[in-house]
Amino acid sequence: MNRREVAYRSFSFEINEANYKVEGGRGEEKKPNYVLLPTGVFANRIFFVGTLIETEVRENGIKAYLSDPTGTLNVFSGKFTPEATSFLSNVEFPCYCAMVAKLGVFQTSDGANIISVRPERIGKSSEALRDYWILTTAKHTLERLDAIKAAKESGSSIKGVNEALEHYDLDLERYYNMVFSAIKYLIPASGERVVENEVMGSKEKEKGEEKEKIRKKLIEVLQTHEDGMSYEDLVKEIKEFDEGSIEETLNRLMGEGLVYEPVLGKIKLI
Repeated sequence: MNRREVAYRSFSFEINEANYKVEGGRGEEKKPNYVLLPTGVFANRIFFVGTLIETEVRENGIKAYLSDPTGTLNVFSGKFTPEATSFLSNVEFPCYCAMVAKLGVFQTSDGANIISVRPERIGKSSEALRDYWILTTAKHTLERLDAIKAAKESGSSIKGVNEALEHYDLDLERYYNMVFSAIKYLIPASGERVVENEVMGSKEKEKGEEKEKIRKKLIEVLQTHEDGMSYEDLVKEIKEFDEGSIEETLNRLMGEGLVYEPVLGKIKLI
């Protein structure tokens, strides 16, 4: 009997960048297929908790968009997963959802490899579980990043890590920043879910005010483009702010379920 594959915790940011499929065995030695995640694990399944922000009825199933603080995950459910398809067909959104899903990679007509996420089980969740998932996913991702960093420094050979380093042009700092951004989502600014720190310096206050300006400007610009905008055009539209702050604010808006990516690189207001 084949063992049940581990459902790895991974942020949408990492899942969306995965594009390397590892074929399993066939015949009597049939084994599952895997997707090599950029942080060095061979994943057949994932456990994901996020905000369901929209669903679309397609000819052969349902396409859904689930967001976390790092981006948006495109999910498709069809006739082979009737319970998940039924749930997505009838659920009212936005709402928190927990999902166990199969990963795959398919090739587009132009030859690009794209991640495929198909739910095995999906149902409503809670804000508390979503927050706990963010913490545990951050912990697991940091452990994987630290293993990659150690392998690079020591030159040691670790299965998964070496393959990821060879296939992906992995910017460790970019991934560490992604994880820290997700953690910071749980510690909102004054007036949200924590009391303002009375010893906050004037410089930090200015940063908070600037983030609020970016937030308002992003929403204002997206409201005038009902069909959405490319990330590049959006950055050009509000070029008075630095790109790093814009990206951080967009991630927060996605985590709140206010904006999403109907396709990679295109931003749209809910």
